[in-house]
Amino acid sequence: KYYFSNNEYFSYYDARSLTHGPENSFVKVRWNLSKTFVREFVREHGNKFENLAYIKQSVGVNCLEKKTYNLSLETYDNEGRLIFSSYRPWEWSVIIPDLESHSLCKEVCK
Repeated sequence: KYYFSNNEYFSYYDARSLTHGPENSFVKVRWNLSKTFVREFVREHGNKFENLAYIKQSVGVNCLEKKTYNLSLETYDNEGRLIFSSYRPWEWSVIIPDLESHSLCKEVCK
């Protein structure tokens, strides 16, 4: 389901993957990337990402504390091939109004 967009990407979450635990909820998201985003990403991270098309993440959401964290991140090319993956939890981030994580929280924490 669509939940957010800006000039860099469109964000979707997989409603079927949404699970609610005692403290946190978990969901899979996908960012379909703009060409502008990809150009900047290649400039910062190298030509390995020149065919980057989308990013998938597994995200934890703490609805009471209004925080999120990424459990995993995967980047894919325009053929659907995996370019890079990371499967380690990141630090908790406070949800800031009007940003992507805020929109995701509104969907997940209904």
